[in-house]
Order: sequence, then structure tokens, then C-alpha cells
Amino acid sequence: MRSTFVRSERGGDTAMAACWRMWQPERRAAIRFRTVMVTKAAVCLLLGVPILLAPVFAYSLFGVSLDAGGGVAAREYGASMIGNLLLTWFGRNAPESDLRRVIAAALCVYDAIGLVVAFVATITGVMGLLGWLIVAIYLFFTVGFGSFWLTAKRVTCTIPALTPYHAGERPSPLPLSQWERGRGYARVGEGTMAR
Repeated sequence: MRSTFVRSERGGDTAMAACWRMWQPERRAAIRFRTVMVTKAAVCLLLGVPILLAPVFAYSLFGVSLDAGGGVAAREYGASMIGNLLLTWFGRNAPESDLRRVIAAALCVYDAIGLVVAFVATITGVMGLLGWLIVAIYLFFTVGFGSFWLTAKRVTCTIPALTPYHAGERPSPLPLSQWERGRGYARVGEGTMAR
């Protein structure tokens, strides 16, 4: 989408231009990732804690009755939701990187499996009408995390120029510590390397 902006009399951009720069596609992607992560954390908090503490009551809201074994499995699921809560909350500000892509991939696969299980359970009548809410939640997160996983750019790491220090070469003007000198390191650019 192209847009043109009018410059003000003093040479500055209009408020609309400043607003457009703030919402550039790169920034929108970062904001959307954060939004999806925070939303996932909120859902995990709202559903994970009740399932962990009172699984029979929590599942009865969705029309599912649990026996003793089902309660244990439900508590295990609640524990995994608490793990997802921590992952999504603490990872919400992850910069675009391979790690962020892996987080999106793992959560997409997790939610896709949950989507299939919830859909089958709702279609077969195991879960009541509120089961469709769970299906919708899983669908939202599968599409959300899937879009970040599949459209993320590969990020490569570059290492600053590092060269070993050889006798007769002039080392970097940065001072070396006693430990670095004893190990044969020479500082070049931003890094160090052994000979």
C-alpha cells in the first residue's frame, strides 16, 4: 500500500506521516507477535489455573465429566498450560530471531494438535456447546503462531572480524587484561580470538 504525505510549511512531516512511520510493517509484526503472546498468556492463566486446581469443576463447564484418572490427566494439562503461560509471558518481547521462530513453531504445533483434539471431542459430543469456544481459541492461536512461524525471515548471526595475534603484528589499541595476554588473545574490532 503506497501513501504520500504532505510536508508542513516548516519542512516537518504531518502528524499522519509520523503515525505512518510508527506503524511500518516491521513494527506491526513485532506488535502483533507481542499481542498474540500476551493473549495466549492470558488464556493460559484463565484456563490453566482452574484446570490445575479444580479440574472436575473446570471440565464440567464444558460438559465433560472426569473420574479420578481423568482428574490427574487434567491436572497435567493444567501444568502444561502454566508452562505455556510462563513461556508466552516472558517471551513476549523476543526480538525477531531464530529463537522467536522456534517459539512460534512450537506453539503453532501445540495449538494445532489441541485444535484437532478439541474439534473431534466437540463433534463427537464429548464436549458440550462451549467446546466450540475451545476450538475457536485453538484455531486463533494456530493461525497466529503459524503466520509468525511460516513468514518469519531467517536471521543469521554475523561475528565481527576476529584475527589471531601473531608475533610482529600490531595488536589493537584496546588494552588486554592480564588473563587475555596470558592466553594469547588479541582484541580486534569487537571480539577476541585465540591463536
